[in-house]
Amino acid sequence: MLVLHAAQAASGLSVADYARELGVSVPTLYLWRRRLGSARSEDRPAKLIEVTVTRPTASASDNNMLVRIGDGRRIVVVPRGFDGDDLRRLIAVLESC
Repeated sequence: MLVLHAAQAASGLSVADYARELGVSVPTLYLWRRRLGSARSEDRPAKLIEVTVTRPTASASDNNMLVRIGDGRRIVVVPRGFDGDDLRRLIAVLESC
């Protein structure tokens, strides 16, 4: 059973209510169920990570790097010294959306 499907079933909510609680549409929820299902492996099970989206402030950009993803609609504020491997993985995930 998929991780996302199990979490929705355990919540006792309908798919529509669970999607609403997560702040996503029902088609998006099904898309991620499918993606997580195809990404599973014995060595590296798929899992979701929480991402908080914020607007950069003028002072935040003074000490951070701004990374524009894809067509520039997505901007990631990265603190100086952020691990390069983690940043590469984050960019790959954002570009796949």
